[in-house]
Amino acid sequence: MQTVNGRHAAAVGGTFTPDSVDELQSWMRQTQGPVRVVGGMYSVSSGALPPPGGWLLDLRCLRCIDPPKDGHIRVEAGATLRELLDALRGTGLQPGIVPLLGNFSIGAISGTPFYDLALVSGTHAHFSTDVVGYSLVLADGSRHVVDATHHPEQLSFLRTHQGLLGIVTDVRLRLYPTQMHTVSFEKISLEDHLADPGAHGGCYLYVFSDSDQVVVERHARHSDAALGASDLLMHAYQRLATRLDSFCQRWVSPLWVPRLQRALQGIAVLRTQLWGAMRLHPFDRAQLGPRVRPLALCDWQFDVESYRRVLPELLALCAEHRENDRYCPGFISVYTVPQNALGAGYSSREALQMSVDVVAYHPDDPRQLALETAWAALARAHGGRPSLNKNADAVLERDDIKHIYGAVGDARFRALCQAMDPLGRFRSPLLSRLFALPGPVDRSKAPARLG
Repeated sequence: MQTVNGRHAAAVGGTFTPDSVDELQSWMRQTQGPVRVVGGMYSVSSGALPPPGGWLLDLRCLRCIDPPKDGHIRVEAGATLRELLDALRGTGLQPGIVPLLGNFSIGAISGTPFYDLALVSGTHAHFSTDVVGYSLVLADGSRHVVDATHHPEQLSFLRTHQGLLGIVTDVRLRLYPTQMHTVSFEKISLEDHLADPGAHGGCYLYVFSDSDQVVVERHARHSDAALGASDLLMHAYQRLATRLDSFCQRWVSPLWVPRLQRALQGIAVLRTQLWGAMRLHPFDRAQLGPRVRPLALCDWQFDVESYRRVLPELLALCAEHRENDRYCPGFISVYTVPQNALGAGYSSREALQMSVDVVAYHPDDPRQLALETAWAALARAHGGRPSLNKNADAVLERDDIKHIYGAVGDARFRALCQAMDPLGRFRSPLLSRLFALPGPVDRSKAPARLG
């Protein structure tokens, strides 16, 4: 079994697909050894893979979605975001975060620092922040329910637990009234952007390594609460974005990818200039993209002052690789991560964070790996906090994880992992290394548990 971009693989001992939670519990009691849960198969780091010979657990049959009630909805972990949106059509409700891709499973994105624009809630950008309750199957096969009333710390850590605490079987999610977007595009100079990065908070920024211009994609709530169809170009733009990576990897060389990306963005800029902002129905995001997405993503977050310094240096680094190695990434994606005190790790409690993601459509190219390694050293020198969900294997170190969670949070999370999974059944080699956790224990040699 390998990761979606083909970088990492593991010889697994087997795959199990339970038809019910009861069947899952029985299987966990009868089996031994490490277990990792398969979501939508979009993980780009080896953290999703078990040690050699371990089990992959596929929850695709657990996809029940209850009708919404009192502004919340219960969703089983195997359901996809697209399926959740389809179930919510006509209810006037939506999740707080609706990203571009809809093939991600709810179980996966409710337990990782998965974030996007905070357009609907206006206060946070993490999908998991709106999860108010989890149901889990633990390593010994028992069921465990977590909510803010009974387990506030566990709830906080489950929002970024990476599957280390248990198998999420369903979540209870907060909903919001459905809201149309308006989307506009404009070009600005890199100099103007860096003079006041906060002016583009809540926007997507596309920075190209061979240009001194930035394209700003600005989303806003539509003033008319009545829902309607997305503009044709906006609808096509959403669908194209889910397929662009596969097309570029197959047909476009790395040096030409930024030019193609700029051309596509230029069409959207011209459309905005001629006719104004475009309408976007929120459910037209999360389009069903291809199962295989050959991407390389290397995402680091900075406070605003560090961001001002690191972005020009990153562009200079890309120029150096373009000149010496004839290679450059597709584009650099920048967006803000609002302050958020609800999730453990990956939250900008101290100050607004700018997320800088180097996006490439040729993940297996050794020149991309060299660029990521150099970018990690540069980001770390400027106090950057990495995304564990992205290409973590080659670039992340133990101290990076401490920086994400903080000294207290890191220690408490490690203690919780030991308490909830004493035999280490849910640990992968990468996560064991980064969180300084012992690997899976042979049950036959493990001491008896008390109580």
